[in-house]
Amino acid sequence: MVMHMLRRLIGDDAFFRGIRAFYAEWRFKKAGTDDLRVAMEKASGSDLNAFFEAWIFRTEIPQLHVRHTVQGSTATVTVEQRGEVIPVPVSITLVYTSGNTERLTIPVTERSVTRTLPLTGTLRELVVNQEDSVAVFDR
Repeated sequence: MVMHMLRRLIGDDAFFRGIRAFYAEWRFKKAGTDDLRVAMEKASGSDLNAFFEAWIFRTEIPQLHVRHTVQGSTATVTVEQRGEVIPVPVSITLVYTSGNTERLTIPVTERSVTRTLPLTGTLRELVVNQEDSVAVFDR
């Protein structure tokens, strides 16, 4: 679960670059969590200390408040964290009246993150966190 969340947070390209670099450096050697973190930080160009601290060494789960508005051909989504800020990727599934769906990931690394999403049709529903990896309130 944690590796899946890390992959969604930093993106496929950086994640797989980091995995390849980690494997190349640590193959047949003993490696620790910090070694993996360093490889992923180099690959992504991001400081991942808070992510690893929260998801590997602690037990808290992010508590999120998500709201959205639709205006014309865009949806504006705001994700706010309650309590401690824990870096987390939040999945958003846009369900259109045509039956088409589009899945996006919003990396939430601050207390409040707002994204404007272009819509490709008439929105029927916006589904947050389909995989239930975080606690979402007041959808």
